[in-house]
Amino acid sequence: MAAKMKPCTLGPKHNWVWKRNVTLKRVNMTPRGTTMQLSYRGDYRCACGEQKYGVTRDQTAAELAAA
Repeated sequence: MAAKMKPCTLGPKHNWVWKRNVTLKRVNMTPRGTTMQLSYRGDYRCACGEQKYGVTRDQTAAELAAA
């Protein structure tokens, strides 16, 4: 079960801004073997400091130059 997200301290709703794409890794080790699950996600941040993972986004050359 996912933890409930705290309300935004700067306004009524979080204002999510995409920062970068990340690869999340989950490893499951059992007596029968080891499995690894990789997922490609987007890292989103709010100005209040909250973070969430969501849909990935492609970086264009203009976005890379602005960052």
